[in-house]
Amino acid sequence: MGQLLLSLLVAVALVLVLFPGQSVLSVLLRTAVTSVGAIAVVLTQRRRERRAAGGSADAVLVLDAQLRRGEVPSAPEERGAVRQLVATACTGACARWMPR
Repeated sequence: MGQLLLSLLVAVALVLVLFPGQSVLSVLLRTAVTSVGAIAVVLTQRRRERRAAGGSADAVLVLDAQLRRGEVPSAPEERGAVRQLVATACTGACARWMPR
């Protein structure tokens, strides 16, 4: 909670320095609303990744580490989880090239 409050105050201070004509209250409210929206987006993305990897945060970390090292899982269910994890991370133009 302390880190969140500190980052909010730093963001408010930065906006006030860049745009000095605005009131502190309006900048605080706008920054807080924007921060809540950003947190919601991040939490939604993490939930999708967890679901794709099999339901746990540890599974996401293990699969991500394997992908970064270039390791291909040997178990079919792990391969499917990696395929789903990559598909959730890959949106837009590259999503249509993913095998189904």
